Amino acid sequence: MYGIWNWKGGVTKTSSTLNIASHMVADHGLRVVAVDFDPRSTLTRLAGLDPGALKPSQTMLGALLPEEYGAISARDLLREAPWGGHLLAASPDLAGAEPVLAELPGPHGRLRRALEEIREEADVVLIDGPPRTGKLAFNLMGACDGLFVPVALSYASVTSLERLFKTVRIFCEYEREVPVLGVFGTLARPTRHARETLVGLLDQLGELVVDVAVPNTVSVEDALVDGLAAWQLQENSLGARAYTELTNRVLQRMSLAGGVA
Repeated sequence: MYGIWNWKGGVTKTSSTLNIASHMVADHGLRVVAVDFDPRSTLTRLAGLDPGALKPSQTMLGALLPEEYGAISARDLLREAPWGGHLLAASPDLAGAEPVLAELPGPHGRLRRALEEIREEADVVLIDGPPRTGKLAFNLMGACDGLFVPVALSYASVTSLERLFKTVRIFCEYEREVPVLGVFGTLARPTRHARETLVGLLDQLGELVVDVAVPNTVSVEDALVDGLAAWQLQENSLGARAYTELTNRVLQRMSLAGGVA
């Protein structure tokens, strides 16, 4: 199980989750479950669902808190996704789990326990994490075998990485080891600022930076309107080609970390 996470919003975390999951299914024949673990529920909305109309028993919230909603199987929550593979949906009510988790035993291992039963049915579980730190983010780290971090190629976005790595270090110190397997640039534009930002990122993080940057293109945005990956709308677009290469790099790093699952 792997997370796509950045505590800072607006870095294409959700669209990257969708596109990477789609390429894993279409190009590599993998069974992929994309998990929406973001109270904004954008991935769920892109799948054509109305997050506000979903009951907790139909979303990850129910599986996360059996004390509140009874025993709910993540396997029963699986839905087919228009981009390929399956989805575990979320709703805005997920935000309310933060204070509840703070009062429960083993609060940071609940997502992993909820997802364990689908591991045999999926080659990759890809979790779209919340744009925040806190109990939900710690549950993401508790569930994952590794993290991939999208970062917009802008000064403000890159400087926010310090807080992200500090949060991961704290979790690893007190809970369990979860490696950051890669950082990849997004919203890349043909500007001096974007080029200098990428150079600075490479200087700062070295080989941790994935050598593919996803461009800021209309092909990705237009496809999302229909809940599709960029390649499904325009196979040879810049966005589609970038996500094809990014997915290959992500799978390579997953393999080095111990394989897909």
